[in-house]
Amino acid sequence: MTNKERYHTFCEEQNHLPLWMQDWYLDACCVEGSWDVVLVEEKGQIVASMTFFMKVRFGFQYVTMPMLVKNMGPYII
Repeated sequence: MTNKERYHTFCEEQNHLPLWMQDWYLDACCVEGSWDVVLVEEKGQIVASMTFFMKVRFGFQYVTMPMLVKNMGPYII
């Protein structure tokens, strides 16, 4: 299972996750690049996540903010 698939399950389980950190919202807003997520686990449970958005320009990849996303970064339970 990929991190995005696990994050999808995590988003469904979390009631207080901000809108702009929801996986479906990131899918809709990150059209000029791709988003991914890093997960931190303890005892098989996700305790933190960090989403990021990658773009390519002139052959170089870089992390930036997508349009219509308030912020991206760590979410700690």
